[in-house]
Order: sequence, then structure tokens, then C-alpha cells
Amino acid sequence: MPDNTAQLVNLPADHIRQWGRLYGSAPALAISEYARQVDSLVAVVVPSMHDLVQLEAELRFYGGDRLDVQTFVDWETLPYDL
Repeated sequence: MPDNTAQLVNLPADHIRQWGRLYGSAPALAISEYARQVDSLVAVVVPSMHDLVQLEAELRFYGGDRLDVQTFVDWETLPYDL
């Protein structure tokens, strides 16, 4: 199956970064290093709130005061909610 990530977010393929086989807090280290190298917004999507909380803590550890970390929590809206 082809990777359509660049088309979904309307970015050129050279603006998408993907890493594999990173274990423990290595993804946060890679993201923080990359974010310090580029002069633009870096967005990261995670699969769950648990992963968000973990990644946020790790990014704050690796980034320190040099990395501005903003999180946007999920707004689960069920069909029967008002």
C-alpha cells in the first residue's frame, strides 16, 4: 500500500519525516533534535492519550527550554453527546 501521508496533509514528500525501529524514548529524542534543526512547526500525531502524555514528558525532558511543546488533547464526541 503506498504511503499517502504527504497527500493527506498537502505537503511535499521531502517535508515528511518518518523513523522506524526507535525504542523507549528514542522517538522523543529524534523529534526534539529534528525540531531544533528546522525553522518551522513540527506536528506529531500519536495514537492515544497515554502516548501523548508520555511523548510530551519526554519532549520536555530532551528539549528543555529550547523546545516549545504544545499539546492538543482529543475531544471525543460520541453521537449521543450534546
